[in-house]
Amino acid sequence: MNWKDYHLHEFEVQNPKTGELEKIGETDDGCETFCEPLVPENKAKLSKYFTPENNVALYTYDFEDNWEIKVRLEEILPKRKGAKYPVCTAGKRAAAPEDIGGTGGYEEMLDILEDPEHEEYEHTVAWLGKNFDPEYFKPKDIAF
Repeated sequence: MNWKDYHLHEFEVQNPKTGELEKIGETDDGCETFCEPLVPENKAKLSKYFTPENNVALYTYDFEDNWEIKVRLEEILPKRKGAKYPVCTAGKRAAAPEDIGGTGGYEEMLDILEDPEHEEYEHTVAWLGKNFDPEYFKPKDIAF
């Protein structure tokens, strides 16, 4: 199960040249007049922000559920001809279902899945699909 980009999101990362914290995200949401300035995500290059010394960004997805994921650059690999970038090379755990209700809703869902006697168990399994595994993660499944 992967997020489908239904919600707004942003990256928060330090600009290694200025030392300033910058936010990168979608700029067509009508927020330009009262929100913090955003670097347009379709114009931002990861190589401008990520360096071996400046190797962490915070990714926030769905500002209501407020999922925060630390993105860490661990290695800069040689560019491969024909490869499409960026590429996820590692990670942990499956994405939480869309609109689960943040970390509290996700924890509740996990508790339900561990208890086949729970009154919401059948409904939750039907909603997720019987093959949902919260520990599953394959980098190749991540689409940018």
